Amino acid sequence: MGTVNGQKNNYNDLIFFIRTGYSKQPRKVYRYLINEDSLIKSPKSGIVIDGCSISDINRDSLPEFILNTAATGNHDRSFPFTDSLSWLMVLDNNLQFLFPPVEIGKNPSRVQVLPFQIRNEIFLLVFYDYFGSENSQSSFFIYDLKGNKIKEKPVMDYEPNNAKIFLNRNEKKQSFFFIKNRKGEVVEFDSSFQIISTLKIPQITSVDLIPEIDADFDVKKELIFHGPDKQTLIFVRDNFKHSVIWQYHSDNFLIPFTPFTKTGDNPLIYVQFPDHGSYISYEKNPIYYLRFLLYIAIFIAIYFFVSIIGRLQRYRLNMKKKNELKMVSLQMKAIKNQIDPHFTLNVLNAIGSLYSSENNRENADYIFGKYAKLIRQTVISSDQVIVTIGEELDFVRNYIEIEKFRFGSLFTYYINIDNDSQMDIKIPRMLIHTFVENAIKYSIRNRPEGGVLNICIQTINGVLNIIIEDNGKGLGLQDPSKNGTGKGFTILQELIDLFYRLENVRITFTIQNIPGEKEIFFGTRAVIKIPTSNLKQL
Repeated sequence: MGTVNGQKNNYNDLIFFIRTGYSKQPRKVYRYLINEDSLIKSPKSGIVIDGCSISDINRDSLPEFILNTAATGNHDRSFPFTDSLSWLMVLDNNLQFLFPPVEIGKNPSRVQVLPFQIRNEIFLLVFYDYFGSENSQSSFFIYDLKGNKIKEKPVMDYEPNNAKIFLNRNEKKQSFFFIKNRKGEVVEFDSSFQIISTLKIPQITSVDLIPEIDADFDVKKELIFHGPDKQTLIFVRDNFKHSVIWQYHSDNFLIPFTPFTKTGDNPLIYVQFPDHGSYISYEKNPIYYLRFLLYIAIFIAIYFFVSIIGRLQRYRLNMKKKNELKMVSLQMKAIKNQIDPHFTLNVLNAIGSLYSSENNRENADYIFGKYAKLIRQTVISSDQVIVTIGEELDFVRNYIEIEKFRFGSLFTYYINIDNDSQMDIKIPRMLIHTFVENAIKYSIRNRPEGGVLNICIQTINGVLNIIIEDNGKGLGLQDPSKNGTGKGFTILQELIDLFYRLENVRITFTIQNIPGEKEIFFGTRAVIKIPTSNLKQL
């Protein structure tokens, strides 16, 4: 187990203990005085000795021996310090009890004891680990060096018979670590048993250690555990941080140790296997502290990323605001253009003239109904710059009927739709009306022998085509606005641009004269093309 300074000479004395199974004896700690070839032994006891730590806890410059014990229940209660109970035992320099052993609890259980400094005074930290079926509470205790209990705290939520306590070797912190289970869950407690922190190490096979070694010569010993498959070693710093896993391929191995190496070389851990040996290099990563630069770089990257996202978001909000303002402006322009004041006055005058004659009142009521519906559609959709094809065609029909009335039915019109599902597709307001209005104003009504207006809606090769044809004399195609004020086309183009920004659908249109003979045109054709891939329905 270890050696201590000799009692009467310069030779060290050998310290060891004997652990037996069942009810066999002896179960004692022995001190072999090498120079005198004699033994000192501890008092007779039935308790099973699980381990022994050596420390000068009463500061008399002589070692004391702190026992970890196990209660297995093989002796009856008449036997001295029976293993039917668990005990707190500490031996002095002569292997006599420092204080009368203290009964802790029942069997089956284990008692682990560590010297624990609180405000420059040494106490005994005790972990009573009960894993039986009777009513006995596992607990942490603090005892003084006379065997008096100072504090107690029940221990719950841990794995019985697979938990262990370890002192915090940082002299500035009076705390201890508690491995709760083989999953590697660790809790740090202060001297009042309050939780300081929770930690995590890799999964282990057992809380029992392979002997500690100073693997990197930093004067601090590393803790070494078996991994869960017994094919790995888990190296842990004494503060249970910075775990390292080493995997090997063998059924067993002997105790690892660290030999000195040549000057300038890094220390190596030597591990002896049955048929070979291995060297392990365990050292601090020289670029470990550069991680702070990496953290700063990541922070800066995240900061700039968030800033860019914020700028993009502000840009989108500004664009949304601009689009909303543009939408309101276009709404007003569209209403003014659809219900032109001159058009309104002319219609009302025409209707009024019909009412003056008793025979024309039925016709006046019909036209007035169409006009009222036209006004109603305009008011209802006054807050919209996007409508469905069906809504647009309803408006266009009413408009054409009124225009036919005004010009004495000098023209006829036809509307052909190859699929009723096209009626729910969204388009910009005035998309069809603008071309129909221009066809009536500047082509059809100037044809005294009667005109024809055709509106055809069809889908060809994934493109929705809206075709408006008339049989007028044709237009000045270099600039359609020369055939009128041009306001309608200007507003329509703004609506098409806004529609693209809102719906991501690019609408195009062309206006062509329908060729005839000897440079005489047979009319005008306007073709509106709308890609159907991104089209949406209302």
